[in-house]
Amino acid sequence: MNGRDFLDTARSWAGRGREADERSAVSRAYYACFHVARDFLAALRFRTPRADRAHNYLYVRLNNCGLRHVEGAAIRLDILRGLRNQADYDLHRPLSSSAAPDSIADAEFVIRTLDALSPQERTHISAAMRQYEQKIGDVTWQP
Repeated sequence: MNGRDFLDTARSWAGRGREADERSAVSRAYYACFHVARDFLAALRFRTPRADRAHNYLYVRLNNCGLRHVEGAAIRLDILRGLRNQADYDLHRPLSSSAAPDSIADAEFVIRTLDALSPQERTHISAAMRQYEQKIGDVTWQP
């Protein structure tokens, strides 16, 4: 199983017209980029914490990576998380009609951004995030 597979599921549910399908599409779009981001950091030798802490961890690390376009992807990841929470937990709060397609587009953007990084950019990100971790005293990088 690859987290990217959730994006295909999101696409298949979006536009069906049923609210449950739209909400599920939002959720799966978020989890697609969540897993891609987690795998990306794992490849850089950062250990993502488990459970609830993982979500904010990914956002904060990517948002402090020193590359503006990746930080933009981090912001979209965080926005997607908020929308996913609304879709999954706030059932009495209506979703906008564009929530599913917008979530899919944002997830695609996050994944494309991470996939397109050069080896030099990945090295830069790793160094910047390690420096950030030293500053905050929460080191998850493993040599």
